[in-house]
Amino acid sequence: MLILLIVGGFGLVTHSIFHLQIVQGEELQQRAVDQQTRDVSLSAQRGTIYDRNMTVLAMSSSVWDVVLEPAYIEEEQLDLIVDGLAGILGMEREEVMEHATKNNAYEILARKVENDVKEQILQFKQDNDIGSGIRLVENYKRYYPYGTSTSTVLGFTGTDNTGLAGIEAQYDKELSGVAGRLVTAKNAVGTDMPLQYEQK
Repeated sequence: MLILLIVGGFGLVTHSIFHLQIVQGEELQQRAVDQQTRDVSLSAQRGTIYDRNMTVLAMSSSVWDVVLEPAYIEEEQLDLIVDGLAGILGMEREEVMEHATKNNAYEILARKVENDVKEQILQFKQDNDIGSGIRLVENYKRYYPYGTSTSTVLGFTGTDNTGLAGIEAQYDKELSGVAGRLVTAKNAVGTDMPLQYEQK
């Protein structure tokens, strides 16, 4: 009787293993990848538009997205970081705090800030010995050296750097470039893993 129970139990375990690995294996593997990774799109630099004399009519220049890494903000520095960034970015303290206390490691706080703001944030981090919790991610902003005088022909782009009118829209595919991706891994409790697990 005991042998029959052992053989029956072994058969059930073998059946379960076969079902999980062979029948449901691919589906379970995909679900695990979806649960353990986070995929963030990184903007591509848009191409430059020249006239026939190679004078720049439209160009993209670097700006910065301010990203918080709540999972890596040290508790004793939380108020300091929130107050500092609220002041630099001209945001409400409560709004910054809401972003700073979320359960992940990639929370966009502000998009497309200029270099002077970037420098203020870098100086703030250095002055207060902040090693983690704040990151600056390069993005791009469209500039038109001749202002609105050429806008009827050149058109313009939207906030996502997509051409919406004129040459910008007509040649959007050629000007857009290829966006990048930032893939981060999550641990068992859903918090993003440290930066060494990232892939760009």
